[in-house]
Amino acid sequence: MPKRKSKEYEDKLIELLKTGLYTNKEIAEKLNLSVNQVTTKLNALGYKNGTYRKRITKYKHLREKVFKYYIKHGKKKTLEHFKNLRPGTIIGIITVCYRNPKFKKLRRDNRTRTPWAYDETMLLIRSLGILNRKQIAEKTKRSKTSYHTVKEQLARLKIKSKFFHGLGITHLEMILKEDSRVNNLKKYAIKTNAGPTNFLINLIPWVTLERISKTKNIGNPWVDFFRCQAKLQRFLYQCKTEKEIIKKIKELLK
Repeated sequence: MPKRKSKEYEDKLIELLKTGLYTNKEIAEKLNLSVNQVTTKLNALGYKNGTYRKRITKYKHLREKVFKYYIKHGKKKTLEHFKNLRPGTIIGIITVCYRNPKFKKLRRDNRTRTPWAYDETMLLIRSLGILNRKQIAEKTKRSKTSYHTVKEQLARLKIKSKFFHGLGITHLEMILKEDSRVNNLKKYAIKTNAGPTNFLINLIPWVTLERISKTKNIGNPWVDFFRCQAKLQRFLYQCKTEKEIIKKIKELLK
């Protein structure tokens, strides 16, 4: 065991703390210290929330049982089955189990671990804001059940997906200062699957917004912004006209 004032000792203490698996008392037992020594040191290092650690380790005896049921039956049935536990508690147990290497063999993870190819990355980028992440994972054949592989790739690329290929009707209403029910702005929109399950979003592509900006009195900076975004959209889809891009978007939705 390293000396209590050493950097190695602090690193070991923080390592045990960040697993989210142990209370102060359990950390003290592992490091052969008193609870007061651990609490004082953690407070000095800025980790003061001992109550939270008690809460996340409270149902330790139920972890394996809940996690096994969740892997086999999914979230909805798990919440129904364990009625004596609050939904937040069950989700907390599942989260801690995903962090714990002990449960690694139980995890359902069929993600492809190979690096993303250029064609897969381009398909991902073309699908942003048009398909939801789970559908993108299926389309790129990275996963059949999870969207996490797509989420990780977006984090690597530092891309925000929601309005990558256009804006919603509400945003256009604010820019034009018009009511969509009066001026029928829905005629410009495409129904996409980018929202949560069974929730459609009306998306107006950048190329369409560029055309609208020429006929409506919008003014800068919106005109220049729409023009730049439309130029990027044409490059990504390798199309020159608005009609071709809308056709490609609709093909993605099939």
